Amino acid sequence: MSQFISEDNVKTSITYREMIRRLWPYNKKHLCLLSLVIISIAGLSVSSRLLPTLIGYGIDHGILKGNRSVLMNVELAYLVMQIIYALCEFSYIYFFQVFGNRILYFIREDLLLHVQRLPVRYFDKNPTGRIVTRLTNDIANLGELFSDSLANVLSQTFIIIAILVAMFLISPKLTAATLILTPPFLLINYQIGEKIRIILRESKKRLSTMNSFVTENING
Repeated sequence: MSQFISEDNVKTSITYREMIRRLWPYNKKHLCLLSLVIISIAGLSVSSRLLPTLIGYGIDHGILKGNRSVLMNVELAYLVMQIIYALCEFSYIYFFQVFGNRILYFIREDLLLHVQRLPVRYFDKNPTGRIVTRLTNDIANLGELFSDSLANVLSQTFIIIAILVAMFLISPKLTAATLILTPPFLLINYQIGEKIRIILRESKKRLSTMNSFVTENING
């Protein structure tokens, strides 16, 4: 098995910048969908932050002061905000799934055409299982990137920005004191992320090796 591992010379280390550069041509084909996704996430983040603000305003100026008109207005605004939140959440999930699946379609198509154009000596040197792993498992991992990881990154980024704006409006000094702890956490998160990338890279490499080993032995 170790002999097969040493034969896998495919470049497995890639920076985030290089990955974005390679995927950007596919994103550029669907800029309208990507814009709708970003707008939906922004609306989702803003509405989710406004909902507790409305509740607080209703308690302070409606319930505590016994002002029913304010309380009724807050209830109406809360209902409208909930509808906006639901619409943004639906559009975000729908457009992002369409966006991700279209990109995966074009990536699969380009990769399959690339493999078909390769010379015969490439298939003599590379086991079938390894090629199939590149065409199936690795593309499936990209699907997870577009369906889950990227969605979380975009949504959490907008949520963090909305939270920071709300915190600055409430107490700039307390917000600044809180942000002092941000660099150490970012450094720790980066170090943990790099270790996880190394482990996952080795895992995918061994999966490719295992598929190659099994396929070649079954064919033999």
